[in-house]
Amino acid sequence: MKNSLIIAIVTRVTVVMTLTWLLGCALALLVMQDEMGEAFDSGLQQTAHRILPLAVDYLFEHGDGPAPHRMPVTNSVPNDEFVAYQIRDAKGAVLVQSFEAGIGAFSAPLKPGFFEDDKFRYYTETTISDSLFIQVAEPVAHRHEALRESISAIIAPLVVLIPLSIIGIWWSVRRGLRPVTLLQEDIRNRGSGNMMPIDRPELPDELHPIVIAVNNLLARLKSALTAERNFAANSAHELRTPIAAALAQTQRLRAEMPAQDANTARAEHIETSLHRLKRLSEKLLQLSRAEAGVAVVGDLQDLSPALLLVIEDFSRDPRYIHRIAVDFTGHDTLLGKIDIDAFAICLRNVIENALIHSNDDDPVRIWASGGTEAIPASIHVANQSPVVPPRILAKLTERFERNNPSSKGSGLGLAIVDTIMQQAGGKLVLLSPAHNRDSGFEAVLQLPGDDNSAA
Repeated sequence: MKNSLIIAIVTRVTVVMTLTWLLGCALALLVMQDEMGEAFDSGLQQTAHRILPLAVDYLFEHGDGPAPHRMPVTNSVPNDEFVAYQIRDAKGAVLVQSFEAGIGAFSAPLKPGFFEDDKFRYYTETTISDSLFIQVAEPVAHRHEALRESISAIIAPLVVLIPLSIIGIWWSVRRGLRPVTLLQEDIRNRGSGNMMPIDRPELPDELHPIVIAVNNLLARLKSALTAERNFAANSAHELRTPIAAALAQTQRLRAEMPAQDANTARAEHIETSLHRLKRLSEKLLQLSRAEAGVAVVGDLQDLSPALLLVIEDFSRDPRYIHRIAVDFTGHDTLLGKIDIDAFAICLRNVIENALIHSNDDDPVRIWASGGTEAIPASIHVANQSPVVPPRILAKLTERFERNNPSSKGSGLGLAIVDTIMQQAGGKLVLLSPAHNRDSGFEAVLQLPGDDNSAA
């Protein structure tokens, strides 16, 4: 997921959205701070205008007493008032003050207008004769507290909105990229066994050029592969008859030769070469069938008849009659999602590979394993041989690759098996040394599908 397109889009959209919200909040707070300052200043002015006439009347009626005077209040006035006021004369003496004003004069000068120090914001208003001044004070901390509460009210919802937005963006992006996922699955399902063009008219217009380009590529690949397969199949098929005729003539020639004829060795060599050429043509035919996708089926197949038939064919051969060791105890029925003929080709090739690459007296062991819901059914074919180096073992499924170049094999058998198993959804596993052995070679045919079973 390091280079996930979904993560990249969600991250970028979330970052841009969050920065936009924060910028909007910052601008809103600046405007709010300015508007709140104007509202608080207007409140100070209105307070001064309302209190001044009352304070002057009270001063004229009770001016004979000691200053400063405190105007009486009703019990309904709360004790946590934030505004305090003082009435001062031209010399700065405090004549009347509120209960919240303290005992000293305010630090604001006796000039009409606003003034602010570290603790208070003041508003000063004068009478017509400039003989009396009213000063109304409000704590600066009160304004700061109101601004902090406003900031919290704006920022706090973002703590919830941002995660919810990430979830919403993630869901929307996944839904929006669903057509890309469908196209990806279609392309992944294309291969040598499936060259059908992609047909998804419901895809967005932006993806249609990709679909057209992929379909054109598939058409060219299909044409090239078809030509290659037809050439291999036709060549092998056309060679079978002349090879068989030449082999028959050679065998007849050998039979008619005198026992001590000097050309007997040459005839034997020709016969051996013709046998190898015959096997090669058969492998080419099998390879062309494998690449044509014959292994793919939709339902489970009973593979037991093909299994028994192939083993019986090898057991009847005089060269191998005593070398085949079979153990299918507990596996009377073998099921797998693979064409039965394709399975027979695979089994014949792995058994032939084991017989060719082991000594003439060494047994070839064949057994089954798995076949449950948790473990798919597998066919094991093992033979005695030196340990194959890992570097060579990894390349044995390639065409014309052999552990020993001088061996009798064509180098195509395991490549054919690997191609068929991949097309069917199974797997060919090569082990050397063989399982629970210090040496040897083992080929495992893991049958495809989750519903494989062997009973």
